[in-house]
Amino acid sequence: MSNTNRIISQCASINSAARVCDNYTLNGLSDWFLPSVDELEIMYKSSINFYNLASFSSQEIWSSSEFGASSSHTYNAYYGYKTTESKGLGYRVRPIRRF
Repeated sequence: MSNTNRIISQCASINSAARVCDNYTLNGLSDWFLPSVDELEIMYKSSINFYNLASFSSQEIWSSSEFGASSSHTYNAYYGYKTTESKGLGYRVRPIRRF
């Protein structure tokens, strides 16, 4: 969650992956955040059906783990590996929350 808050404080874009997750609300819960690449990996390894949870046209999911000023780590939800991509690409997000 700290990564999400830091990204929001430094990025004015209303369409940033972190802001999309921060603004997400489901069933009255609004404490969602953009997971780190390690948290995405834990989700992948703990669920045989992770691809079903993230089955979209793009299998890459943004993480809050930055690689540099213009790129961030993503996680491939189908094959289960980390990648690094340019921040301008239109990949999906998977909001998570602590409970």
